[in-house]
Amino acid sequence: MHTGVTHTFNFLAPYVEEEDSEMQELTQKQAYLKERLEAAATHLRLTHNISIPNYTCSRNDRITGEKALGGTFILIENNMPHFPLPKPALQHIEATILVLTPSNLNPTSIISVYVLPSSDERLFTLDFIHLLQTNINCVHFGDLNATHNEWNFSINSTHGKQLKTFADLLVLNIAYPDTPTGFGFTSPNTLDIAIINKFHFPYTIDSIPEISSDHNSVFLNLSTPLFTVIILEQLSPVGQL
Repeated sequence: MHTGVTHTFNFLAPYVEEEDSEMQELTQKQAYLKERLEAAATHLRLTHNISIPNYTCSRNDRITGEKALGGTFILIENNMPHFPLPKPALQHIEATILVLTPSNLNPTSIISVYVLPSSDERLFTLDFIHLLQTNINCVHFGDLNATHNEWNFSINSTHGKQLKTFADLLVLNIAYPDTPTGFGFTSPNTLDIAIINKFHFPYTIDSIPEISSDHNSVFLNLSTPLFTVIILEQLSPVGQL
């Protein structure tokens, strides 16, 4: 039970195709959200404009040829205390960073991340070191393309084993839902997870079917007595970079 004044923030990461109908669905989904922070990892072109009243968008699109691939963004309501932070030079991870600056907490980096399936299986965690240096408190959330039995998948991929070793070494908390987040060509898997550093408060995380995608929406709720962060995250279909 939370006491005092509670603020609610949402992160939303929907898959956006090139068709206008998908962009309209995204806008409709976001139009009713109030007092929330939203983050996303999606396929956006430079010609895709996201304009929602009272929200500011920070985004890093992947610029690759004609087809829109990868990319991350964060939408945040204007009255939320924050500032955007330029991402460091990264080799294996796509990311967008906002720093929350509530009056009752230390600054916290909220980072929308996408780990490319083709990223180096041993070296991709070096990029997380750069992201961790953006703040003492950090929450990374997105499609990490890393499976492991520690977060509900029977196969330990090389990405997953490297991420588990990295998290154990730096005492990072990996948050994951009890049910799968992705439903692609293989068996259901858990790719959409969070890496939390120095944010020592209760949390819940749930995988919830929502919006047309091979990935479920994922809610991550981080709470303090006076501050609540709720993250809704949904990524692109499995098999699409």
